[in-house]
Amino acid sequence: MDVYTFVRLDEQRDAIGRLGDALSDSDGEDDDPDDQPEGS
Repeated sequence: MDVYTFVRLDEQRDAIGRLGDALSDSDGEDDDPDDQPEGS
C-alpha cells in the first residue's frame, strides 16, 4: 500500500467517524429554536 492510499483511507475513516458522531448526537430532540412553530 502506498502512502497516498494510506492517507486517503485514513481521511475516509475520519470522515465516516465524524458522520457517525453527528448522527448519534441527534437523539430525536430538536434543540434549534428557529424550527419552533409560531406562538409556542
